[in-house]
Amino acid sequence: MSSLIPVRIAYAALGSGSAPVWTAKEAGIFADEGLDAEVTLVRGSGHVTQALMSNRVQFANIAAPLVVAANLKGGDLVYLAGGVNWLIQSIIARREIRSAAQLRGRNFGSGHSGGVDNFLLDVLLKPHGISPATDLKRVIIDDQPDAVAKLDSGDIDAALFSPPYCFAAVKHGHDALIDAGDFRIDYQLGGIVARRSYVEQNPEIARRVMRAYVRGIHRYKTDLDLALGVFKKYSLVEDAQVARQCYDTANRYFQRKPYPTVPGLYRVLAEAAKNDQSAGRLRVEER
Repeated sequence: MSSLIPVRIAYAALGSGSAPVWTAKEAGIFADEGLDAEVTLVRGSGHVTQALMSNRVQFANIAAPLVVAANLKGGDLVYLAGGVNWLIQSIIARREIRSAAQLRGRNFGSGHSGGVDNFLLDVLLKPHGISPATDLKRVIIDDQPDAVAKLDSGDIDAALFSPPYCFAAVKHGHDALIDAGDFRIDYQLGGIVARRSYVEQNPEIARRVMRAYVRGIHRYKTDLDLALGVFKKYSLVEDAQVARQCYDTANRYFQRKPYPTVPGLYRVLAEAAKNDQSAGRLRVEER
């Protein structure tokens, strides 16, 4: 039996967007494709892009804003597959906050790197007259379990959550104020990224990773027990009801043919162009 090819695959957060990668790992699909895949958490998409560019990891499941930012600085990152192609986060607030307008002046939990969160807060809050940059008091959270704990303690009044933690926060007695999923906003929130140069030098490894990823989506959709176990291990979800809610939600947005979203990538480029005009000259379809 030939030896497995080592490869490192990163994910940036504990939310459900990386479930196909986790499923492929736990089901032995990477090994079946001849890969010794180390699936590792690297917190923050900015740190993941740095790891990709330095070859500390070869593939990653991350959102597009910091992929674009890395490429504007000379990187050669490319999406090999889509994953979550719409914005799915929710603003969850303590129960006494009944409207978005009441967030003005409140403590809002934020991660260490802005990226998607900054864009989404603008989209969701500006129609309510709230400027995230000036009207919210940002409080750093380490991760989404930390955000739930800080909501419970009153250290923050609201935060942006992805599945499964939006469900966990609601179960703790907090309210979903705004759900981005209601608006069906095209956005490259997740997907498999690699360096173009790496893929060109290692096409067979890239093909194997992609086959495993697509097979991971299929296995996720057809093996409920395995998927629920994946959420328990990787998302640290102990509550069976929350895990099932997360499974059902993610099952709707994982596509059997996971192409990236061209409109969603152009939306990311348009946002980046507000700070760097060269982003507006990039073409998503460039090979």
